[in-house]
Amino acid sequence: MRQTLESGLIGQAMDLMTAEHLARIEGTVQEMESLADQGRALAAVDSEFHRQLFEPLGNELLTHLMSVFWDVYSRIHAEAGMKAASLHATARMHREIFEAVRAGNRPLASERINSHFDGIREAIAELVNR
Repeated sequence: MRQTLESGLIGQAMDLMTAEHLARIEGTVQEMESLADQGRALAAVDSEFHRQLFEPLGNELLTHLMSVFWDVYSRIHAEAGMKAASLHATARMHREIFEAVRAGNRPLASERINSHFDGIREAIAELVNR
């Protein structure tokens, strides 16, 4: 459900983004990259990145739903654990989403958001198969 919401609404959010908003998102991506380099958890910054992407919509219901999804996601990551390589892959994926958003490429941004969920599905499958 989260994947459908994010990939479906990214274009509308992009239409409302300002240069200042994009700069804040890029700062969050840079923070994520720094944390990955340090081998530190990304969950809080990852959540902030996604919140910032959709902030321009001003949709409180969407913000609340995303918060609930993040609670579940955090539990999955706590159970599955994160390796340094996956931290870097996660940071890189967010950089790629941001670059598509900054370029104004709606289809690519949506595609990259969809791809972002591959890792989540893999983590869930790994937990189920333990």
